[in-house]
Amino acid sequence: MSDTTNLTELIQQATKHLIDLKYSEGTIYRYILVWKQLQIYADTRNYESFSKRKMANRIGNRQEVQNGILMYNGLQ
Repeated sequence: MSDTTNLTELIQQATKHLIDLKYSEGTIYRYILVWKQLQIYADTRNYESFSKRKMANRIGNRQEVQNGILMYNGLQ
Protein backbone atom coordinates (compact mmCIF):
# COMPACT_ATOMS: atom_id res chain seq x y z
CA MET A 1 0.00 0.00 0.00
CA SER A 2 1.37 3.40 -0.99
CA ASP A 3 2.11 6.11 1.56
CA THR A 4 0.80 8.82 -0.77
CA THR A 5 -2.73 9.71 -1.82
CA ASN A 6 -3.86 12.02 -4.59
CA LEU A 7 -5.05 15.21 -2.89
CA THR A 8 -8.29 15.44 -4.89
CA GLU A 9 -9.11 11.83 -4.03
CA LEU A 10 -8.28 12.45 -0.38
CA ILE A 11 -10.65 15.44 -0.26
CA GLN A 12 -13.42 13.38 -1.87
CA GLN A 13 -12.89 10.56 0.62
CA ALA A 14 -12.88 12.97 3.56
CA THR A 15 -16.09 14.63 2.38
CA LYS A 16 -17.80 11.24 2.00
CA HIS A 17 -16.61 10.30 5.49
CA LEU A 18 -18.18 13.46 6.96
CA ILE A 19 -21.44 12.65 5.18
CA ASP A 20 -21.32 9.07 6.50
CA LEU A 21 -20.80 10.46 10.02
CA LYS A 22 -23.91 12.62 9.48
CA TYR A 23 -22.17 15.97 9.87
CA SER A 24 -24.45 18.90 9.10
CA GLU A 25 -24.43 20.45 5.63
CA GLY A 26 -23.06 23.68 7.11
CA THR A 27 -20.13 21.92 8.75
CA ILE A 28 -19.31 19.98 5.61
CA TYR A 29 -19.47 23.22 3.64
CA ARG A 30 -16.91 24.83 6.00
CA TYR A 31 -14.57 21.88 5.57
CA ILE A 32 -14.95 22.06 1.80
CA LEU A 33 -14.04 25.76 1.84
CA VAL A 34 -10.85 24.98 3.76
CA TRP A 35 -10.02 22.08 1.46
CA LYS A 36 -10.51 24.31 -1.61
CA GLN A 37 -7.90 26.67 -0.19
CA LEU A 38 -5.61 23.70 0.47
CA GLN A 39 -6.10 22.56 -3.14
CA ILE A 40 -5.29 26.06 -4.45
CA TYR A 41 -2.16 26.14 -2.27
CA ALA A 42 -1.11 22.70 -3.50
CA ASP A 43 -1.79 23.61 -7.13
CA THR A 44 0.38 26.75 -6.95
CA ARG A 45 3.25 24.61 -5.67
CA ASN A 46 2.65 21.68 -8.02
CA TYR A 47 1.81 19.32 -5.16
CA GLU A 48 -0.37 16.46 -6.34
CA SER A 49 -0.43 14.05 -3.44
CA PHE A 50 -0.54 13.78 0.34
CA SER A 51 1.93 11.65 2.28
CA LYS A 52 1.07 10.50 5.82
CA ARG A 53 4.76 9.84 6.48
CA LYS A 54 5.86 13.31 5.39
CA MET A 55 3.02 14.96 7.32
CA ALA A 56 3.95 13.01 10.44
CA ASN A 57 7.55 14.15 10.06
CA ARG A 58 6.44 17.79 9.76
CA ILE A 59 3.99 17.95 12.65
CA GLY A 60 5.20 15.13 14.83
CA ASN A 61 4.38 11.50 15.23
CA ARG A 62 0.81 12.00 16.50
CA GLN A 63 -1.55 9.04 16.50
CA GLU A 64 -4.24 10.77 14.42
CA VAL A 65 -1.71 11.42 11.63
CA GLN A 66 -0.57 7.82 11.68
CA ASN A 67 -4.20 6.79 11.22
CA GLY A 68 -4.54 9.22 8.31
CA ILE A 69 -6.90 11.54 10.16
CA LEU A 70 -6.16 15.24 10.48
CA MET A 71 -7.99 16.80 13.39
CA TYR A 72 -9.13 20.41 12.93
CA ASN A 73 -10.11 21.86 16.29
CA GLY A 74 -12.91 24.38 16.13
CA LEU A 75 -14.51 23.05 12.94
CA GLN A 76 -16.73 20.46 14.56
